[in-house]
Amino acid sequence: MIRLASIGGMTGGFLMISPGLRGNVIKGYSMVVDILNDASPWSYLGIGILMFVLLTMELYRHAIPKHKKVRY
Repeated sequence: MIRLASIGGMTGGFLMISPGLRGNVIKGYSMVVDILNDASPWSYLGIGILMFVLLTMELYRHAIPKHKKVRY
């Protein structure tokens, strides 16, 4: 959680101090949104399925037991 907050804070800081980078990020987001709107509703359905698959993979990876090495 601390790592996520620090990465978010650093990203926000860079976007606040760099108008060129901020413009590029906003322009990129608007291009993605336009592409998604052109292909809707299938694009949103695809994103939902992709998020479900990624969440399932993430939860499954943490559920696998780790083997501990036994020292004698």
